[in-house]
Amino acid sequence: MCARITSAFVRPERVNEAIMIFRDSILPAYIRRDTCETILLLVDKKNGKVILLSVRDTDGCPELSASGQFGLAHITELIPLFVTRPVEEGYEVAIFQKAARS
Repeated sequence: MCARITSAFVRPERVNEAIMIFRDSILPAYIRRDTCETILLLVDKKNGKVILLSVRDTDGCPELSASGQFGLAHITELIPLFVTRPVEEGYEVAIFQKAARS
């Protein structure tokens, strides 16, 4: 299992616009990927930081390499909102547990 984190800053007054673009355009692309298990968009509306976290069930985690640009390729619609260049990092997931519901 692999996790990819993409983070950037947008203007704080445009965070809600970034959320809508993510929900309407970017999220469907992630959902179509058959290896994608979990997607989170984290935001700090006060300072404009946005973090996209995706977890994938993948053997060998090939997208951890620098050439694995799936996340950056699918956020091009957000580029006009960025005030910093997005940073993308990949990790191997050591523990993944979904919360049990009673």
